[in-house]
Amino acid sequence: FGIYTEAAEDSTRGMILAHGIGVHPNWDQVIMPLRVQMAERGWHTLSIQMPILENEAEARDYFKIYPEAGPRLEAAEKFLEGRGIKTWVYVGHSMGSQMTALYLSKRNPAQARGFVAVGMNAVQDDPTVNAANSLKKIKLPVLDLYGSKDLDFVLSSAEKKRLAASHNKAYTQKMVKGANHFFDGKNDELIEAVDQWCSKL
Repeated sequence: FGIYTEAAEDSTRGMILAHGIGVHPNWDQVIMPLRVQMAERGWHTLSIQMPILENEAEARDYFKIYPEAGPRLEAAEKFLEGRGIKTWVYVGHSMGSQMTALYLSKRNPAQARGFVAVGMNAVQDDPTVNAANSLKKIKLPVLDLYGSKDLDFVLSSAEKKRLAASHNKAYTQKMVKGANHFFDGKNDELIEAVDQWCSKL
């Protein structure tokens, strides 16, 4: 399941959106604002359903299904290709960013131009899915975006992620002042940060 939104203007740029833990492709925090407003700014957006577990599942329970995100992201790429979209970026929120990071640590599609990780943490105690370990292998430009009022485990991951990506000269870490994990009341700042960075790719 996915939601495809065509760009408001003629464009060959795409954006693949990956939501966070246990929600859906039109989640009203972070994902839906990006899905709609980035289309208004010239990006074809495709928000896809990421793997989910029962509501009672904890973050650690998800480690075993992180690899299931790969085929979904590949299907999203093929979908965009089929519509004549020549390049794209990946944007993940929270666990969606961690799943996407794992995928990109193993694959670097020629059409991919960048990866935006919103509220991504690197506290996973399983090294095979730890986001910092994934960053060590990612060659794409990366925007590591989070809020000054983000979750503790996101804030505590900032230095670890920065060090892990030290090989990547196209890695940027940006903190949005006053934003929490879901950018409540800070959608404009979220959109502007993503748009400005992606437009330079």
